[in-house]
Amino acid sequence: MNAVLTISVELLAGTYRADPDGSVAMGNAVKGEWPPSPARLLAAFIAADGTRERCTATTGIELEKLSAALPPTIQADVGPYEKRELHNPVIDRFVVASDKDRNTVQEFPGRKSTVKRSGVRVVPRQRVVRFVYDLEYNSQELVALRYRAARIGYLGCSDSPVRVMVSEGAPSIDPTLAEFTPDRQGSLRINTHAAGDVARWDRLFDESRRRGVPRVQYHSLRHRTLYRLPGVDPEPKEDTGRVVGWLRFDRALSGRSVVMVAHRLKDAVMSQYGRIHRDTAVPDVLHGHRRGRGFDLIRFLPLPNVGHVYSDGRIHGAAVWVPPGIGPDEQARIRRAVLAVDRIRVGATRVTVESWDDHPGRDLWATNPYRWRHHPSQPFERQYWASVFPVLLERHGPVTLEVLNRMAANAGLPPVTNHLESRVPFISGGVQLAPSETVRPGHSQQRPYAHFLVRFSETVTGPVVVGAGRSHGLGLFAPMKPEDLRGLYNGA
Repeated sequence: MNAVLTISVELLAGTYRADPDGSVAMGNAVKGEWPPSPARLLAAFIAADGTRERCTATTGIELEKLSAALPPTIQADVGPYEKRELHNPVIDRFVVASDKDRNTVQEFPGRKSTVKRSGVRVVPRQRVVRFVYDLEYNSQELVALRYRAARIGYLGCSDSPVRVMVSEGAPSIDPTLAEFTPDRQGSLRINTHAAGDVARWDRLFDESRRRGVPRVQYHSLRHRTLYRLPGVDPEPKEDTGRVVGWLRFDRALSGRSVVMVAHRLKDAVMSQYGRIHRDTAVPDVLHGHRRGRGFDLIRFLPLPNVGHVYSDGRIHGAAVWVPPGIGPDEQARIRRAVLAVDRIRVGATRVTVESWDDHPGRDLWATNPYRWRHHPSQPFERQYWASVFPVLLERHGPVTLEVLNRMAANAGLPPVTNHLESRVPFISGGVQLAPSETVRPGHSQQRPYAHFLVRFSETVTGPVVVGAGRSHGLGLFAPMKPEDLRGLYNGA
């Protein structure tokens, strides 16, 4: 038994071509995938000897263990990440389509031409890429994995031939290879694998065989994992709370029902918590009635479609944020209750709820966790945040920078350096509410509210929520790039 497993991939042609995010098909890819993703490596192992009854010399258990493993440390050349000149776009070309068509190509009667986009070819300085797993295999499973590795001919596209080797233990130190390390505070997103991916691939294969639908028409399997760049030391970070569940709805709801959606979701989570954990009292951070808790309450955050020219502000999902200071056992219980919610009722509409983790490949940007987090490519000095739901003010009177900083501090956020205030949203698709639509069910007190565009004094990860209504989704902010502001924030 070995706790460390190293999978070495040698690029035989010295190049690597793969589509990192689907941009190749749209014709706007400027960079190739680097380093190679663990998800692509798993797909190569699956193709090497199949699964289930299609296995010829293996059982498939080795695939299940590999897919369920934690994201590996990747040792690879850092040059392609740092230097754009190591990414060589392949020129698009026209080829003859296989289907007959009336509008024919002159040299090929009965055939029509179609564009072939090949993407970007990466040329690393070092040909070897290593994937280092904290993973235990017995001797039989290791033999099976090595058998599959010997049958892998290429990684990514077919013009990227590789030789794959599986070894026990940690690899030897190679100063020419940099280390990309999984880190929740990292800035590089790499597609990894997760438990159940083999079954998902099998399901897609069966549907393709039964319905005759090409694989390209299915959603890709994506598990984006944050990695720390080589040479960057991990920074100790204080507990600022975390999201325990990202949810998506089967139908979109009006953005004006934000308070009602959050209220119904909270009721559903409390109900599931009482059903699952019968011997444990519902925590005060969930029901919110214990005095002295101050501002540390669970936040139920409906997620609208905003930020695009065609955004309509409709709610497509929700996130549940747990405040700092909650122990891991309690967090696990709350998360289990959140993920157990399968439906909510908002007015006359019954909505089916599912976890974003169950279908991460469905690229609905409104419910993607990265939509509500800091853009790693933007330094905080150029990172702006715009409210998508109005901010419920904690006090009456004009909103000065001091007042806004007090609200930010109450929400656990750093000071604001610049801000703009408006009655209308600064971001496309932002939601405007009537005063009565900002009041929670069972309450009658109305507070003043406004939309804000702010810039913080340091990096804020997100999701960002400010104001008196932050436990019910009001005051949710979305990150914006400076080029999206269209002159609204002059002089900042």
